[in-house]
Parts: sequence; C-alpha cells; structure tokens
Amino acid sequence: MNQLKYAIRSFDKYAPWLRNIFIVTNGQVPDWLNTEIKNVRIVEHQEFFREKSHLPTFSSPSIEINIHRIQGGTSFDPWLSFR
Repeated sequence: MNQLKYAIRSFDKYAPWLRNIFIVTNGQVPDWLNTEIKNVRIVEHQEFFREKSHLPTFSSPSIEINIHRIQGGTSFDPWLSFR
C-alpha cells in the first residue's frame, strides 16, 4: 500500500495541475488516508458499474472498462493501477 501513499504525495508535489485523485476500491480505505483532503476521493465500484450483478469484482479489465463512468472524471484523466 505504500505505492499508493507515495504516488499521492508525488502527484501533490510534482503534478499540482491534477485537480482530482480518485481512488477506486471495493470499499477498502487505507487507514493512513486522510479522507478530509478535498481533491482525493474514494470511489467504490458500485458508484460507476452499470451492471451491479457483476459486483464484487477484482478484475482489472472489468474495472478499467467501466472507469469512464466515474462522476466528476473526464475522458482525459490519467489513471494508474496498483496491483
């Protein structure tokens, strides 16, 4: 999980033009994450999966094909996957 921690710190320091950081999860929230930070948001799978019968899933291709449905995101948002 340290990869995610240091990635968020790096975005803040070296990519200040990124307005939002969406952490896509099936409900797991790192205990070190300050959820009060305004530009970091936890997004659970059920928020953007159209077919709820496909949940829960941990399949990266399945998540990636639905990720464009996140509210507040754009088609130009970069994304990273930590497995």
